[in-house]
Amino acid sequence: MNPHIIRLKCRRGTAGGPPIYNALSLVDNRFVAYIQSDNLHVLDLSQGPDSQPILVLDHCANHAFVTNTLVTYDSTHGFRRFVLDEQQFVESSRFVLPEKPAPWPTNLVLSPSGRYLCVELPPTSDEKDCRVALIDTIRGEILAIHPYSLSARASFSILDGAEVLFLSAPSYMDVLLLDAATGRTLRHFEATKSWDFCHTNYELSADGTRLLAFGCIWAAPYEVRLYDATPWTRGAEAAREGFPLPLLYSQNEDLQHETILPSRFFPADDSTFDVLSLVDISALKNLSSEDVRDLEEGLSAINYAALEAARSIDSERALLQRRVNARSGEVESFRITQTKRVEETHVHQMANHQAMLISDRIQWFDGEQIHEIALFERPQGYYETVVTSDGSVIVSREIVDI
Repeated sequence: MNPHIIRLKCRRGTAGGPPIYNALSLVDNRFVAYIQSDNLHVLDLSQGPDSQPILVLDHCANHAFVTNTLVTYDSTHGFRRFVLDEQQFVESSRFVLPEKPAPWPTNLVLSPSGRYLCVELPPTSDEKDCRVALIDTIRGEILAIHPYSLSARASFSILDGAEVLFLSAPSYMDVLLLDAATGRTLRHFEATKSWDFCHTNYELSADGTRLLAFGCIWAAPYEVRLYDATPWTRGAEAAREGFPLPLLYSQNEDLQHETILPSRFFPADDSTFDVLSLVDISALKNLSSEDVRDLEEGLSAINYAALEAARSIDSERALLQRRVNARSGEVESFRITQTKRVEETHVHQMANHQAMLISDRIQWFDGEQIHEIALFERPQGYYETVVTSDGSVIVSREIVDI
């Protein structure tokens, strides 16, 4: 593994400008969109990793990007839709929201086809609630609008060839499932307890029978959940109490000093998906005897084995990978390996059980062990990273004062 590293040194935007919620994105392992000062730039990696941007849009802070469609929102409070035409993006439509004064929409998310857009809107003088809107980007038509709290966590999926939208709304513990083409509510769950699970992202399996989610209860700890989606997608029997989809697997932060990371259905050569976590080995080894007893009590056999393996690691940090059967929800195996310190936002899952970790060194997890493959001079301030699915290109967006 010898990735090409692209370091985008971007100027800081104008103070007091519109909020930026997506400053770096990678689509189809080919197109990179990033915010440079107050402008949006798009690179085409197929033209070479050091090529010039193929598109520059002035005064454009927010965007959403999928395979061949880019939707932007600019300082004129207008949306613009661009579609890929051979080697360039061409504007195909533009629209505005009917509200006066115009809002600053945030958290733009596009459906896989690029036709439907979900945005979050602030309250107006007539509305006390924040709202989340589903929009047809070709017609510029609002298909559905719902109140939400904190964030609606919009997640599009495909169900039997049709696009659907999951929302955590109207409360952050509720769940809505919408038909993206019409905005019609297909299913909903209304929370009844103050400790109901807060879903922060959703992904349906390709066959529509499993729902993979990430979230928490009252902000901590993080948790990955796998549901049997068939009560909502195939008319099967729902769970008798609480959330209607039967819970097949739940991965909490069982080792106490581990941080569970969001999971996806990445392609693999078996029937499992990965749940990754970062483990603080030094904190585990410094537990008191009483805390050790509390930790070990009630651990499953495989989590206890992971704990024992963690204790044998001669490092302050480790990466733990659990491989979960998507049909049964059983943890079939685990791998744990020492790592350098890395922030959770710079751990990137890849196909076939691999991952890339970016800190002061770039580390490649090949599915079995960690390899240090390059040095990386970390920026002084905040930075973001994206990685192609095969790990061949790493892009870093770094804020610099020029």
